[in-house]
Amino acid sequence: YESYSKKRGRVYVFGPEGYVVEKLRPSPGSSRSDADWETYKREEYAYPKGDDGSPVPVFDYYGMLLQLRRSALHEPGDEVLLHVATSSGPKPFRIQVGESVSGPRSFTDLRTGEKRTLDVRMLRLRVIPADPGESDEGFLKMEGETELWVEAESKAVLLLSGKAPKIPGRIKLVLREIG
Repeated sequence: YESYSKKRGRVYVFGPEGYVVEKLRPSPGSSRSDADWETYKREEYAYPKGDDGSPVPVFDYYGMLLQLRRSALHEPGDEVLLHVATSSGPKPFRIQVGESVSGPRSFTDLRTGEKRTLDVRMLRLRVIPADPGESDEGFLKMEGETELWVEAESKAVLLLSGKAPKIPGRIKLVLREIG
């Protein structure tokens, strides 16, 4: 997994027992488009251990979203604990089904270009830091709880909402097109 901004980058390399995070910065006189970045810090983190002593899976943020479809999240009250790789070590998140609703959702089908409306069963997932001491550091670096609406069967993300540091108001990402 790789993540870049204008001033810094992160590369996550996952192995069988843990992962490595390399913190990057542009080499003097270069830019991201030059692909000339230098590593200024490298950290290794072991995966947490389960009750049986074996490593617990750890995902990057987007891998965690993909893992939702394999999780037993079907009705309000269902909950799973998933670990996300961060640059300061693995962080556990509780994902709880808060509510289930059905209703029409409109989107553009990218294959045909047509606008479609379908009846969809949706789940509102609450993504909460599992460690109460880190309740202000949420999923995708948002503050506190992140609201996530998914299609009930596929767990395709329909809406993501949360509060980001240094940005007034809430960030809201909504699925408009699919294909």
